[in-house]
Amino acid sequence: MVEGFDTEAAKKRFLKIYLLKYAKPNSGIGFPGAFDLVSQCKKTGLKVAVAFSADRIKVNANLAAAGLPITMLDAIVTADAFRTLKPAPDIFLAESRILDVSH
Repeated sequence: MVEGFDTEAAKKRFLKIYLLKYAKPNSGIGFPGAFDLVSQCKKTGLKVAVAFSADRIKVNANLAAAGLPITMLDAIVTADAFRTLKPAPDIFLAESRILDVSH
C-alpha cells in the first residue's frame, strides 16, 4: 500500500470512468451476433447463462453495452461470491447448480 492512497476512492473512480465509456450500446464490448445467438438458444428451449470474473455492477454494464437484457438469461454468476475465479471451476460449477444441469 502507498501511504495516503485511497483504494476505495480509486475503485469508485475507475468504475465511474468505465461505466461512462462502456455502459452504452455499440461501445465495442459485445460480440457480433450475441443477441441473436441467445435468442435462438432460448427459442429452442436451451438455458442460457453467463459467468464473469468481474463484479455485478461491471457485469450489468457489459451486458447492457452488448445489448443483452439480463431478463434473457437464466443465470448470471459474478465474481462477487467467489475467492477463486477462472480458470478455477468454482464459478462454472455454481452456475451449473443454478441451472440444474449436470457437469
